[in-house]
Amino acid sequence: MFLHKLVILITILKIQMVKLSEFDELENVRTGLEEESRSLNEEKKQWEEKVKALEQQIAIEELKKSNNTTREEISQLKSKADELDQKLKEISQAAETPISSEEVKPESASATPEPAEAEIVAVAAPEEPVAAPQEGFSEDEKQQNKKRRFF
Repeated sequence: MFLHKLVILITILKIQMVKLSEFDELENVRTGLEEESRSLNEEKKQWEEKVKALEQQIAIEELKKSNNTTREEISQLKSKADELDQKLKEISQAAETPISSEEVKPESASATPEPAEAEIVAVAAPEEPVAAPQEGFSEDEKQQNKKRRFF
C-alpha cells in the first residue's frame, strides 16, 4: 500500500510538472509576443513619422516650385513692362522733338506739310440742328443732350 501511494504521488507530481512546464512555455510565448508587439508598434510609429516628414518635404518642394514659377512670371512681366515703358519714352521723345529744317526734304518743302497722326483732329457737324431746350428737362439733362448731339 505504501508503494501504491508512492506511485500515485509520483504520478501526480509528474502531471503537475507537465502542467507547470506547459504553463511556463505558454507564458514564454506570451511574453515573446508582447515584446514583438511593442517592437512592431515602435517600428510603426517610426514609419508614420517618416511618412509625415516626407509629406512635409514634398509640400515644401511643391511650394518652392510654385514660388519659382511665380517669380519667373513676375520677372517676365517686369521685363515686358520695362520694354513697354522704354517704347513709350521713345515715342514721347519722338513726338516732342521738332523736325528741323535740315530733316525736311526739298520736295516736301514745296508741298503742304501733312499733320502728324497725333495732331489730326476731325470735327463733324451735328446731324440734326440743335433744338430748343425742352421744358420737361432739368438744366443738367439739357447740357447732356447738347453734348450727345455734338459727338
